[in-house]
Amino acid sequence: MLDTRLRVFLVIGILLFTFFLVNALLKDLLSLRYSLLWLFAVLVMLFSVMFPEVIYSIGRLIGIKTPSNFIFALFMLFSLLIILSLSVIVTHLNNRIFRLTQNQALLEKKIRDLEKTFTSTNNNINRDDAYE
Repeated sequence: MLDTRLRVFLVIGILLFTFFLVNALLKDLLSLRYSLLWLFAVLVMLFSVMFPEVIYSIGRLIGIKTPSNFIFALFMLFSLLIILSLSVIVTHLNNRIFRLTQNQALLEKKIRDLEKTFTSTNNNINRDDAYE
C-alpha cells in the first residue's frame, strides 16, 4: 500500500504535469493530436496512484513480484509508445519536406523557363523595332 503522504505528493506531481500539458495545449506549443498519448499517460498515472491495489493485482497476475517493477515496466511501455509515435510523426514530416522540396524545384524550373521565353521574345521584338 502507498503511504498517504506519498499519494498526496504523487497526485500533486501529476496535477502539475497536467497543468503544464494543458498550458502547452492552450498556447499551441503542443497539438492535441500529438498530446493524446500524454493525456492517456496522465490518466493511467492518476488511476495507479488512486487505486494502487489494481496495479498490485495486475502485476501479480502477470507474474511480477514487486509492484515497483510493474510500474517501471508500465512506464517503459509508455516511453516506447511515445518514441514510436514521435518516429511516425518525424517520418511523416520528412516525407512532406521531400515532396515540398520537389515541388519547389519544379516551380523554380518553370520560372526559369518562363524567364527564358520572355527574354527571347523580348529580344526578338527589340530586333524587329530596330529594323523599322
